[in-house]
Amino acid sequence: MIKTNSPAGGLHDVDSVLKGIDKIERRDRYKYLSDTEMARLTDDKIIKLALLRRIFVFQLILNFIEEAVSIVSVNEKIDKITENYTHMMKVSQKALNHLQGTSESR
Repeated sequence: MIKTNSPAGGLHDVDSVLKGIDKIERRDRYKYLSDTEMARLTDDKIIKLALLRRIFVFQLILNFIEEAVSIVSVNEKIDKITENYTHMMKVSQKALNHLQGTSESR
C-alpha cells in the first residue's frame, strides 16, 4: 500500500501523506460518489453498491494512513484526518445497514 501510493519523493511529513491520499482518490479504480452524487441515487441496489465502494475506499485510505504513520510521526492534523475518514466510513456503514435492515448496535 505504501509503495504504490506514496508520492514522488516518499513520505516525510503530513503534506506527503495528504498527497498519498490524493493519489489513492485519483485512481479510477478507487473512485467513489460524493455526498451530492449519493443524494441523487434512487435505486436501493445502486445505493448499496455505492456505499460499499465508499466504505472500501475509506478503509484503504485508513490503512494507508496507518502504514504512513510508521514512517511519518503522528500529529494533530493526521489524527484529525484519520478521525474524519473513520467518521465518513461509519456514516456510510450506518446508511448501508439501514438499507439492509440491520440493526445498529454501535
